[in-house]
Amino acid sequence: MTAYALLMIRFVLSVLLTSGLVYAQSRSRCQNKPPTLRGFYLGETVDDINKVIPNFRIAFDEKRVLESQPEFLSAKTEAGFVLLDSVHVFYPEPGVRRTPRSEYDDVDFFWHFLDEKLLFLSVRYLEYEPPNLNSFIQQLSEKTNLPKQGWIFKDRNHAILNCAGFDVDVWTGRYGNRPEYRDYPSVMLTDIVASAELDRREEAIKLRRKNAELERLRRDRQRRSTLKP
Repeated sequence: MTAYALLMIRFVLSVLLTSGLVYAQSRSRCQNKPPTLRGFYLGETVDDINKVIPNFRIAFDEKRVLESQPEFLSAKTEAGFVLLDSVHVFYPEPGVRRTPRSEYDDVDFFWHFLDEKLLFLSVRYLEYEPPNLNSFIQQLSEKTNLPKQGWIFKDRNHAILNCAGFDVDVWTGRYGNRPEYRDYPSVMLTDIVASAELDRREEAIKLRRKNAELERLRRDRQRRSTLKP
């Protein structure tokens, strides 16, 4: 083997090892605790939130009753999932926005619950325009307990931080291939343990429904194929 060939092999190995190290670092989970965003935190209960948003329990129960109707009932809802957003809570009538606290005036929320505990929170900033994704992450890290390092950049506008028990998504509100379209910058927290439990329940319900439908069809075929003289 020539010296050139040995040199090329060493180069390729070094690239592979370096790539593997970078990948391993990018996939390692931070050990920080989930941050609190505008007073909300993962695992918070509906009744806890109702203490700061007095009509929250009413809005939650109304949404749960509506989505539990047979024509709307999905496997996810049957599994204990309920979604609320600012429209259900801050808009008593179309076009009229009322927030119980001034700290909610410049944001919109999405709250996802499993068994009445917060498993996902999205905060959309109505008056904030980050100059770029790096600046967004830096400001978020400075004002929470989140690290500046370890973020996985999905594209120039979206990054994810994987932590022990939860994930953080940051999105600038911009679309890379459609710069003319803009949305509000968002920070999203996901309880990955609760989310996995929801997925497990949902799949179990779908399987149960599928098996029930197959059994119904089997009985129907049997009924139709059985002579009743």
